[in-house]
Amino acid sequence: MGNLGGPVNRLEPEDRDQWRRLGFYPKRRSGGPHLSRIGTWSGSPSGTSRSDKRARIRPFIPNGFQRYYLEQKAEALARGRPPRFLVLKSRRGGITTWEQAHNYFLATQPNQRVVTLAHDLDSTIEIFDTARGFWRYGFGDAKPLAGQSNRRELLFHNGSSKFFVGTAGGEGFGRGFTLSRVHGSEVAKWPGKLKVQEDLLAGLTEACSHGEVVLESTANGASGLFYELCEEARVGEGVWTLIFLPWWLDDDCRLPILPKEVERLEATLTEKELFLIDRHGLEPDQIKWRRAKKLELKRLFPQEYPESATEAFLRSGHCFFDVDRILALSPRCKEPVRVLQGGKLHIWVEPEKGRRYIIGADSSEGLPGRDPSAACVLDFETGAQVARLWGYWRPHEFGRLIVKLAKAYNWAHIVPEVNNHGHSTLNTILVQEGYPSNAVYHRKKFDDGTSRPVKVAGWDTTAKTRPLLLDAVAEMIDSEGFEVNDAEFLAECHTFNLQENGKYEADDGKHDDLVIAWALAYYVRKTERPYHHPPKVKAEKVEVAA
Repeated sequence: MGNLGGPVNRLEPEDRDQWRRLGFYPKRRSGGPHLSRIGTWSGSPSGTSRSDKRARIRPFIPNGFQRYYLEQKAEALARGRPPRFLVLKSRRGGITTWEQAHNYFLATQPNQRVVTLAHDLDSTIEIFDTARGFWRYGFGDAKPLAGQSNRRELLFHNGSSKFFVGTAGGEGFGRGFTLSRVHGSEVAKWPGKLKVQEDLLAGLTEACSHGEVVLESTANGASGLFYELCEEARVGEGVWTLIFLPWWLDDDCRLPILPKEVERLEATLTEKELFLIDRHGLEPDQIKWRRAKKLELKRLFPQEYPESATEAFLRSGHCFFDVDRILALSPRCKEPVRVLQGGKLHIWVEPEKGRRYIIGADSSEGLPGRDPSAACVLDFETGAQVARLWGYWRPHEFGRLIVKLAKAYNWAHIVPEVNNHGHSTLNTILVQEGYPSNAVYHRKKFDDGTSRPVKVAGWDTTAKTRPLLLDAVAEMIDSEGFEVNDAEFLAECHTFNLQENGKYEADDGKHDDLVIAWALAYYVRKTERPYHHPPKVKAEKVEVAA
């Protein structure tokens, strides 16, 4: 639907139902079907007007941000997704303005109640003034009832529709009403604690149970309602669809550049800039703008002008790992070639005959709401991430799955952590499943009776060994040859910060199981160089079905 490189002003017949579900109503005019009411997509200068970034009144022709946003919504609805959208955006772009146009249009139809909630009073007034501008400069035939409308609310001549703009948390708006559409503006900045925000959203979504709800915002740190919803949607959980709008969709994010400047720029391109050019087709004037804006905003650039959904949410704590390096690595992560075990096993590289592999395993008690269990497979020779098993299982069930995964990867060397529930997992691996002892990591421990060193199966994470694991991961992340595939691993690294207790740990509500599991494999591969002769049997096919 739509060509992002040019004006989106015509609807193909097969697209009409998708646009209709978005709240737009195709209307026949000369030259074919057009979108009516919203915007001047019909080419008429008498359509909706708006104030542009230079405060000039212009016809409302959708820009790159708005066209891409509408296309993503249409595609989600076509897939059967519910009309619940999270819009993670960079600065400017006009999404709030577009949402007001959409709400205003619906309010001119019979029996509609539409709501926008802003994060503070000043924004509430500004957004409402935008809506009043649609009326003032000629939007549609229906007009608000001047005598009954006020600073936050417009009632229309049809007598049954209302347009309301309020402040989140200010009036408890939502409960007791039936709403046609809800727009939340700058939701990441909504006031109140998470529970307060959740209660407000619950009231709004229930009131709008049969309509569309759009929550849009720039990022504002790794906490709060908007962040939590985006993280769930990013991994495919919940009813919300995440739409990410990067800055390069905005044609204003360019700086004039001379031919001589282009030559100098091309000679100094960074790894990240080369990636953006290759993946997203950025042009020299966009790279010039990016460099200038990064000098201006420094560490805040990823939050104000994010280049991926992951990097938008800057962490306030001091991260153990190099955040800039994590952000640079994130775009390299690949989609798995196979996903098994109900989405819990991701395979990026299939087992290859004759290659050696090593598995780091971090076991948990297997209860939802607690830490997941993780088993991560590295190519022993290259250190590349090839597979990841991640989810909730009882320790003995997890042990059986590790063995199946290890057999599939040419009887891989297993490095199981034995802290807490890890002993049960280790017992399953060695005793119940009979996995070869020489294919399981053994640590040295001094015998209490003889004071002689003995080998004991499994990795014991202590105050002494934990820094070794973390340093190994940090070193790997910093290395130029690091072949990363696991985006969730990088996300955990990003939330592994210095806490108030003086320790580097996962932030509250976050996990570090992938950090530890990958660290076990990295460290042992680097320092122990374990080697075993696999049994003379064929590697099993990767199924790992419970």
